[in-house]
Amino acid sequence: MVAHPATFDIEFMKTVLNQWNFPNFSVDFLDSHLMANDLFTEERNYLDNLIERFNISERERHHALNDAVMTANVFIKLLQHYDQSVIKNPKQLIDKIDENCRVNEGYS
Repeated sequence: MVAHPATFDIEFMKTVLNQWNFPNFSVDFLDSHLMANDLFTEERNYLDNLIERFNISERERHHALNDAVMTANVFIKLLQHYDQSVIKNPKQLIDKIDENCRVNEGYS
C-alpha cells in the first residue's frame, strides 16, 4: 500500500474497521510523505505541496478517490527521483528511505 502520510491513513482504516467489527489487519506500506522527506529534505512535503511541485492535475481534495489518484501520481514522480541503478525493488527502496527517515513495515 502507498499512502501520504501512511500512519494517518492506516489508523483511520483500523478505526473504521473496528467500528464495523471487522478483524484487525497488518499491511506493508510505503509512505510517500517519508519518501518526499528523504528526497527533498529542505522542502515542505505535504501532498498539496507535491501536487504543485510536480504539476499534477489537482482534483477536489479530501475526497477518497481523488486523493488516492493524486497520491499515486505523486508516488510515481517520487520513484522517478530515485536512482534506478540502485533501487530495483520495494525492499531496497525501504532500506534507502530508512537511512534518513522512519519507515514502518508490516504496521499492525
